[in-house]
Amino acid sequence: MNHTLKTAATCDETSESPSCVLLALTRDASCAPSPPVEIELSTPQAQRLVLLRDLLATSRLRGRQDLEGAFMLLAARADSSAEAFGVTLFHTLGVASARQLTFHCRACPRASVDEWWLLRLLQALERRDILNVEALLGFRIKKAWRRRVRRLAAGLAARLDQLG
Repeated sequence: MNHTLKTAATCDETSESPSCVLLALTRDASCAPSPPVEIELSTPQAQRLVLLRDLLATSRLRGRQDLEGAFMLLAARADSSAEAFGVTLFHTLGVASARQLTFHCRACPRASVDEWWLLRLLQALERRDILNVEALLGFRIKKAWRRRVRRLAAGLAARLDQLG
């Protein structure tokens, strides 16, 4: 299983340019990228998306994690921060995703389909809407990883106020 990271420093706000992609989490070279779709966000959703993009940037700065150790540490510490859950979640998505996930840079005015998916997953977890949580996880996450991704996303959703 080959994992690659694609990065860019700038955002071309007038097109679906690859330069707008902050990170594409890819399992192998044959994975197809998300189709370019413009998604309108409300102001609170846009603010939350900026926080998530900042968390993603933080996770990239920290380098690769020992995921097993990170899972155990987060489970053992009740006072774990939103940043700890978010960093571990983004590192896990690189392994757990069933296809390429695309996240844009902070300045991009559009949300990718995968960013919209993550926003909806966090909202469903906050509402305790288990049916939607399971459906959303089924769309993007390999079965063996769904429980862990659900736990990480739930930890992040419960602590998002710490970031803002």
